[in-house]
Amino acid sequence: MIVKIKKSENKLLLIVYLVVFLYLIFQPAIYSPDTRSYLEAMPYRHLGYVIFIKCFDLFFSGKVFDVLVITFQAIFGLLATFVFYTKISKLITFNLITKIGLFAFLLFPFLPPLEVANNICSEGLSYPLYLLFVAFGIDFFFSNTKSFKYFIVVFLLLALTRGQFIIAIVPIAFMYILKHKKTLFKKPHLNRFIVLLLLPVVVLLADKSYHKLKDGIFMSTPFSFVNISTAAFYVSEKSDSNQLTGNDKKVFDICYNKLDKQKLLLTNQKEGSYKDYYSFFHNHIPNICNRTVHYYGRAFFLEDELSNSTHLEIAQAHLSIENTLRNISFSLINQNFNKWLNLFFANLIHAFNGIVILIIIVTVFSLSLIKLFTSNNNNYYLLFMLSALILSNTLLVCLASHSIIRYLFYNYALYFLIFIILFKQIKHGIKH
Repeated sequence: MIVKIKKSENKLLLIVYLVVFLYLIFQPAIYSPDTRSYLEAMPYRHLGYVIFIKCFDLFFSGKVFDVLVITFQAIFGLLATFVFYTKISKLITFNLITKIGLFAFLLFPFLPPLEVANNICSEGLSYPLYLLFVAFGIDFFFSNTKSFKYFIVVFLLLALTRGQFIIAIVPIAFMYILKHKKTLFKKPHLNRFIVLLLLPVVVLLADKSYHKLKDGIFMSTPFSFVNISTAAFYVSEKSDSNQLTGNDKKVFDICYNKLDKQKLLLTNQKEGSYKDYYSFFHNHIPNICNRTVHYYGRAFFLEDELSNSTHLEIAQAHLSIENTLRNISFSLINQNFNKWLNLFFANLIHAFNGIVILIIIVTVFSLSLIKLFTSNNNNYYLLFMLSALILSNTLLVCLASHSIIRYLFYNYALYFLIFIILFKQIKHGIKH
C-alpha cells in the first residue's frame, strides 16, 4: 500500500514538474537593468553568472539565446528543488500536506513576481545553487560524508555567483566543530575542517584572479561598500564632512549635495517613526545608491566620460569609489550611529515581515545553539543550521541594502522546515 502511494505521489510530482517547466519555457525572457551589466561583464559583477551568460552569448543570439538560457535555468532549478527535497526527507518525514507545502515554497520563486528561471540575472543560477548547498550540506553533515565533495563544488559556484553567500559557510563550520569536538584533530575530520576554513579564501582568490585577468586589477568585486554606504549617506548630515579629508571629503560633498537637492536624506523627511524613515529609504534606494552615490562617485574618479574611458580606467574608477566609500561609510556610521542602528532594525523587522517572526527565528537560533553543547539530537543541529542561514543572509542584506524579496526569497523553504520541526517537537514532546 505504501509503495503504491509513493508511486502515485512520484507520478503526480512528475506531472507538476512538467507543467511548471512547460509554463516557464513559454514565458518570455526578462531583461532587467542588471542584465546588461552581466552581458557586458561590468567590474562590479561576480564571475559566476558573467561566465555562464557569456557562454551562451558567444554562440547564440536573439530568441535562441533566450530560449536556451531559460531552458537551462528551468531544468537546473527544478532538479535542485528535487534534490533538496530528497536530502531533507532523510531527516524529516513529510505527510501529503507538508509535502505540498514544501514544494509550494520551493517552486514559488519560479513564478511571478520573481520568475528566476526567466530572468536573465544571477538568481537563475544562485537559487538552485543555494538549494544544492543546503541539500548537500545536510547530506554530508547528517548521513553521507561522500557528499562533501559536492558540497565544496556547489559552495564555490554559489559564492562566486552571489557574493552574499560567502558567509554561509560559517554556521556549517561551527556545527562541524561541535559535532566532532572530541575527534576534530583526527583524520579525516581535521582535513574536512581545514577545507571548510579555506573555502572562503579560495573564493576571494578566484574572484581577485578573475578581475586581474578581465579588468587588469587584482581586486575583489567592488560593490560591497557602495551598497553599505547607502544607509550611511541617508542618515548623514552636512557637518559630517568635517571629519573627512582628501577625496573622501570631496566625494561626500558631491553626493550629499545631490541627495539633499533631491530630498533623499533623512533630514529632508517629515518627523516620524523609523518605520516611516525606513519606508522612504526602502522605496528610494535605487535613486540614493545607483543613480547618485555610485554614479557621481564613479564619475569623480574618471578623467573622461564613461563612453570615452578605457576598460582599465573604468575598472580603476570602480575600485577607487569602493575604497573611498568604505572610508566614508565607517566615518558616517560612527558619527550617526544611533540613527543608522534604528534604520537597520527597522530594515530587519521589515525583512521578517514583523517583529514576531524575527523573535521566533532568533529564539530558535539561540535555544538550538545552547542545546548543541549538551545534546546530539539531529533536530537541534538542523534547527540551528536553518535559523543560522536565515539570520546570516538577512543580517547581511539589511546591512548592505533594503530588504526586498529578491534578496530574501532563498530561505522561504527554510522557514517552512523550521515550523515543521517545531510542530513535530511540540506534538511528540521535546526529547533530549
